[in-house]
Amino acid sequence: LGGTHLVRPYICGDYTFQEQLKDFARADIVIGVDGACFGNLLWLAPGSDVVVIVPAKRNYVPILPVKECAYTYTWKFADVVGAITSSLLLPDADAGAVVRVPASALRRVL
Repeated sequence: LGGTHLVRPYICGDYTFQEQLKDFARADIVIGVDGACFGNLLWLAPGSDVVVIVPAKRNYVPILPVKECAYTYTWKFADVVGAITSSLLLPDADAGAVVRVPASALRRVL
């Protein structure tokens, strides 16, 4: 992916709202751990790709079946703008801890 796209770590809290809006509007693909920053998916162009990494040791969104099928608000945001969403469910990862993603699993969804 780094050969064809600019790949950079992104912590939303390090950027202003305007910067986040611009950055997400320019993104072709967004990959990250499910969380509040994915609210910025609303600025993606239709057809953009989203890979959401879902730590599913527990249902951290009480009204959604995160643990069972990786369905989170990220799917809803992406659907609204016509983005293509893939999910990487990590059944042993906890949303409240450091999430380690096996490279082989990430390659499968890319």
